[in-house]
Amino acid sequence: MITAAKTIMKTATTDLYTLFMISLVVYVLSFMSQWYERSLIRVLVLVIVVDGIMKILSYLLE
Repeated sequence: MITAAKTIMKTATTDLYTLFMISLVVYVLSFMSQWYERSLIRVLVLVIVVDGIMKILSYLLE
């Protein structure tokens, strides 16, 4: 059970890291055009927070 959780966490963190990099690019682009969707920025902040939580969880599971 724990090993399965570890595997899931490791794959989740790598996927979230990719998501984070994409969201960072999108965030910079949306920041350059101030009129862009404000809700998008909120979603990106949420992604960053979730990514942080996942990294902490994976660190604790190791």
